[in-house]
Amino acid sequence: IRSSRGKLEAEKEVLQEIEQKKTLALEESEEKLRLLFNETHDLITLCNADARALWANPAWTVIFGTKLEEQEDLFSLIHPQDLQRVQQAWEKMKKGALEIKNLEYRLKIPGKDYRTVESSVYKAKVGSEGGEDLFYIIAHDITERKQAEEALKESEERYRTITENSPDIITRYDKRLHHIYVSPNIVTATGKSAEEYIGKTFKEMEYPDEVRIPIEEAILKTFKTGEQQELEYEYLPPAASRPIFMSQRLKPEFGEDRKVESVIGVSHDITERKKLEEQLRQAQKMEAIGTLAGGIAHDFNNILGVIIGYTELTLEEIPADSPHHQSLVQVMAAARRGEEMVKQILA
Repeated sequence: IRSSRGKLEAEKEVLQEIEQKKTLALEESEEKLRLLFNETHDLITLCNADARALWANPAWTVIFGTKLEEQEDLFSLIHPQDLQRVQQAWEKMKKGALEIKNLEYRLKIPGKDYRTVESSVYKAKVGSEGGEDLFYIIAHDITERKQAEEALKESEERYRTITENSPDIITRYDKRLHHIYVSPNIVTATGKSAEEYIGKTFKEMEYPDEVRIPIEEAILKTFKTGEQQELEYEYLPPAASRPIFMSQRLKPEFGEDRKVESVIGVSHDITERKKLEEQLRQAQKMEAIGTLAGGIAHDFNNILGVIIGYTELTLEEIPADSPHHQSLVQVMAAARRGEEMVKQILA
């Protein structure tokens, strides 16, 4: 009997020790969970099936500046435009769904504006024998991220508006010389749409070597040096009746590591400018010819003046019946015709 009692006492002590360890482990686990709930920046709420708060972690006070009161209706805090969508998701949870993830909506800050959150809802307890369902809501504040996304979207929209309405052709190239962006107005210059260029090189777009090679060399130099490049080229688009002259400026786009990630090209049609330059060159040539002719005419006119003067003096001394008189008359007539020609040249 004493032996049996000793064994029972020993087993009892072992069971008590095991129970104590379980209790300690549970307390440690609860403490870790409590620290997690209290220190996280996410909003954690326990609520009933009517979306009334039963408990909320301190993050509510940090983010909203006020504590979420017990029995507060969470639906009353949701933006009117988001309310129906959230209520529909909540009904799915009540009808049996075990979780809902990435539900985005806006929550009202008392006395302030709304903040956007992304939340997930989990069933914490399924009611039985008349008990009610309980739900955990874990919401992450994404207001700053949404604002950044909206700012980026607005910036991209402004950029798109500028590029699509600019008279210049805007292009972007990757390191393999593929077109990764082309503004729509390229069709007016080349007859090919922007979609036809995307993902293709100049070679694939059948640009002639005398045009393609200088452009590609300039793009690769921009990638290598990180410096702006400029070039001009003449290009005859397929099925076009006349060539176009293009001026292109290439600028590098740097990544976070200060390496060139892509190159932007801004191309301007300078065909009309080239025409005007050619007309100006022709006008300058004509002006030079006119200046030269005018100088020669003045010099020739001086020579004619000497011929006419001496011929007149000689005619006065030679008798009219002299055979030399008639010859000098012919010389005078030729000199006068020369004077008329000089006047036409000077005119």
